[in-house]
Amino acid sequence: MNYGRGNSNNILDTTMLSLVGEFNTQVNEILGYVRLTRDDVLELQLLFDDLRAIFGKIWPGCTVEPFGSITTGLGIKTSDVDCYIGIYTADRPPPAACAQEARQLLRRHKHLFTKILAILKAKVPIVKFHYLPTRTDCDISFSSPASVYNSELVSHLLNMDERILPLTIIIKYWAKLNNLTGTNFMSNYCLSLLVLFYLQQREIVPPVFTLQQNVAPSSVDCWNMSFDTQEVYTTNNNETLYNLLGGFFQYYKNFAFNKYVISLYHGKVIDKELFRRADSEMYSQFEQYYTNLQNKVCKEIVMKSPMCVQDPFNHSRNVAISVHNRLYINIMNCIRNASAVYDNEDITDFLPKLLLNHPPNRPLKHMPNRNMNTNRGIAKNNYNKQKFGNAKIKQNIQMSRKYYQNQFKRK
Repeated sequence: MNYGRGNSNNILDTTMLSLVGEFNTQVNEILGYVRLTRDDVLELQLLFDDLRAIFGKIWPGCTVEPFGSITTGLGIKTSDVDCYIGIYTADRPPPAACAQEARQLLRRHKHLFTKILAILKAKVPIVKFHYLPTRTDCDISFSSPASVYNSELVSHLLNMDERILPLTIIIKYWAKLNNLTGTNFMSNYCLSLLVLFYLQQREIVPPVFTLQQNVAPSSVDCWNMSFDTQEVYTTNNNETLYNLLGGFFQYYKNFAFNKYVISLYHGKVIDKELFRRADSEMYSQFEQYYTNLQNKVCKEIVMKSPMCVQDPFNHSRNVAISVHNRLYINIMNCIRNASAVYDNEDITDFLPKLLLNHPPNRPLKHMPNRNMNTNRGIAKNNYNKQKFGNAKIKQNIQMSRKYYQNQFKRK
């Protein structure tokens, strides 16, 4: 059955799931219920084409590069669309100025875009809006294409084995039902990395550094983001999807998140104290990280949050930074409950007990992480101010307009 994207919130209503029959039959029902269809994804090309046409008038040659779940195959019917807008000019305006200008451009097309909000003072300025033709929420950014490269890596790893994609989608759906992921909670990217790291321990997915050994480096924001897309990785692991799903919860139920950094780059845990000491062995394992620290092009990875999941490319980034103490407790309780279900139920009852017996979908009250300047808080504090702009931003926009006007005159 095709439940359709238009009524996307219906996937939170598990009463429409029967979950009867064999385990693999139940898995197929879940995937059909929550995943975006091929037509849903192809339809998004309308959005990308409209953005390219609109922004191309002020930024000739700009690119619209989607990233995130839409490009990795993990898109579900509640997924937003994320895009990086690449502007490749010598006098490229600052990201905040680009976001301010983009908001103004989108407002001129009321038949296409609504609920337009520019968040300018975040570390990564973005513009949020709703695209009417496909009824899709979208975030666009201008700061860096790093997320595009991250998504390419995740997509590559997800497709290394036929068990990985359905496993990750089911865990993503489980997390969604239990209010563990979303804005200001654990990111879906972080959750995907947790799944992939677990599969590295099962020797189904290789350490990322092995994918970089035989290809020329490609630097983005001073980090090597190239990897060998032709690398063939074979595994002797023949566990069933059922065993891998239950094993995920068993692996993390007693995991010492307070002690270790999860490193997909090396495919192993790293003691936090070793990172702080930076001895010769650690330097050899993370040479680029310590070199960037010495050159002051990055900051130390934040390890004070309850969980530390290192980005596989940008080794100074903890992608679990949004996990605050109360959320961490909730995550661990849900993982332990899921592990108990796996231990106590037979194979045909596992998914019904895991997914149908979840708490009402009421978000956990957010307790901001002191290390994170959240977009939501910025939006709330500045919503009434931002339409007037910031003097510096206005100046940057004027410089941007003047630059492109001169470019057109030369032509």
